[in-house]
Amino acid sequence: MKIPRRLWLRAAAVVLLILIGVLMFFIGRQHSILVDNKTIEIDGVTYKALDLCEVSIDGSAPEELVPRDRIQVNVMGQSHKLVVTYTDEFWEEKRVEIRFRTPVFEEMMLMSIPAVANGLSVDKFLTHFESQAITVDQIEQGETISIDDDTAAFDI
Repeated sequence: MKIPRRLWLRAAAVVLLILIGVLMFFIGRQHSILVDNKTIEIDGVTYKALDLCEVSIDGSAPEELVPRDRIQVNVMGQSHKLVVTYTDEFWEEKRVEIRFRTPVFEEMMLMSIPAVANGLSVDKFLTHFESQAITVDQIEQGETISIDDDTAAFDI
């Protein structure tokens, strides 16, 4: 049985459209990165927050961060370039440039600038972030809820 040429062309067009759709999914995937300049402990070692630094991701305008500061940056795709500029304790200006990839199905990640400045690997400075939602049961029971390590506890 001979398959008509028109059917082959239609099948090829459908396969091509599916491949383009998969490619666009990976290219156009948006991720939220929380850039964090807080003192952090990783594997028993404490990394102090930078006094003042400028952070730029993918060539965006640099944003200043002071200790205990956090910003949210929305990025598209998986490959990114991070530039961190800061002054060390000897008043020398340092510039750290790294390339990193975001996981495909990760919606929101937390990036630690002190870990980046100290040369840690991507799996150490870029971690999964999950917000701490308050449940209705916690509110009804009048529990003390700690929102974050850096904020005070509130009685609800």
